[in-house]
Amino acid sequence: MAGRPQMRRMLGTLETSLRAAPTDVGGSPEVALIVSGHWEGPEFAVMTRAHRPIVCDCCGFPPSTDKTVYPAPGAVELAELTADLIRAAGLTLRLDDNRGFDRRAFAPLAVMFAKAAAPT
Repeated sequence: MAGRPQMRRMLGTLETSLRAAPTDVGGSPEVALIVSGHWEGPEFAVMTRAHRPIVCDCCGFPPSTDKTVYPAPGAVELAELTADLIRAAGLTLRLDDNRGFDRRAFAPLAVMFAKAAAPT
């Protein structure tokens, strides 16, 4: 895997685009729904935990990223609404209050909304 400076150069355009996203859409959101394919399973899982840890389950990232914190509060009401919509569509799901943020979910958010103010 590329070293950190090389990785930053490779992803520079993406980082610039993500940083501009709040301005492009008119400001920071009040709440954000994050959909991740990282946790594949036989049914949908909706995270209901109010405060989630970061799950460091990938290799190739600089060791400093294992100390990353993204303290966005959980959006419990949005999780309940999402679960209701999934059930109304006739799909099975489970509520999960144990799982944390995986890197693929929080990394773009940390660039777009560094202050982690919007519940997710």
